[in-house]
Amino acid sequence: MHLRNLLAASALVFNLNLSAQTDTIMHNGIPRTYIVHKPSSFSPGDTLPLVFSIHGLVMNAQSQSALSEFNPIADRERFIVVYPNGISNSWNTFGTPYNSGVDDVGFISALIETLHQQYHIDLNRVYSCGMSNGGFMSYRLACELNDKIAAIASVTGSMTDSIEYYCTPSRPFPILHFHGTADPIVSYTGAGNIHGVEKALRYWRQYNNCPSDSVKTEFPDTEPGDQTTVTRHSWAPCDGQVEVLHYRVNNGGHTWPGNTENFLGVGGNINLDVMASEIIWEFFKQYTLPEITNSVPANDLEHEQFRIYPNPADGMLTIEIQNQDLKKITLTDISGKVVSENLSPQPHFTTLSVETCAPGMYLLNCETSEASRVFKILVR
Repeated sequence: MHLRNLLAASALVFNLNLSAQTDTIMHNGIPRTYIVHKPSSFSPGDTLPLVFSIHGLVMNAQSQSALSEFNPIADRERFIVVYPNGISNSWNTFGTPYNSGVDDVGFISALIETLHQQYHIDLNRVYSCGMSNGGFMSYRLACELNDKIAAIASVTGSMTDSIEYYCTPSRPFPILHFHGTADPIVSYTGAGNIHGVEKALRYWRQYNNCPSDSVKTEFPDTEPGDQTTVTRHSWAPCDGQVEVLHYRVNNGGHTWPGNTENFLGVGGNINLDVMASEIIWEFFKQYTLPEITNSVPANDLEHEQFRIYPNPADGMLTIEIQNQDLKKITLTDISGKVVSENLSPQPHFTTLSVETCAPGMYLLNCETSEASRVFKILVR
């Protein structure tokens, strides 16, 4: 059964309507809602980290709060946790969501700025995690909002062909992924345009220039009755001292480790040997954004808005930019040798051939009317 149909058929099983205050912002003319939990010791003078906990398809902010149970961790560790709502209980991550549909990436970006204005969040320490569709969405944020998101974690979500194709990371990026090998909804090995876990993690291992072999740790089976075990795979250190980390839940289902709630009643086995939310926070708190200050620009137009895809590239590279004019595009290898260039690009949309480039890592220098930016490009 198709992923969306399977979830929709089971939606009523997981229809939580918990009491929580919902806030609203307008984005692209659409009211977007979310729930904020501040630590019990919060005071207006604080500058605290922010964690987004993003719900799965047909779920909502309230059910994600109950499932992930971040609130007591936020109270103890002193961070703000936000549970945003997707339109029609979903996030724009399937198919080709980049030319039409709901602007969920823009919504999360605008929400970060709103939360900074309201609570003076630490803009260097903003993180995203999610369940299922929320995990897919967190991967989109790693790809497209990595100037504002310091690290992500996905629980039972993955990447799609479109997410990878349009992925534009501009720095080494920390990734944490939980997934059950017996997941009946988002297959561990992938299906259709949904990446298997190994394929999704391989993208980030290659981009981050991680060691080829992982450090493997078997967790004690403290709850044999749950019919699952956990194997931890760590690839580190990667460029920028980041880590790609995978908790493989052997015989685990489409569930959140450590929480006994069975996702939609069809999730399968729940591992209780580890607590996913505790591990996610321990992972997040290691990372801060590089070279970011705790201020919000008065106008988004001050930002360079690049989109470079596909990355990894395998023929032609597309470069898009808003609000500035491209003047020169140069691709060099790691030693600095020029391997491809475009000296007369179109101002806002241009291409660059990488057909003659050997597989490996390259540096793309985009010279604009105001500045230059360098991006890391992986050629297949």
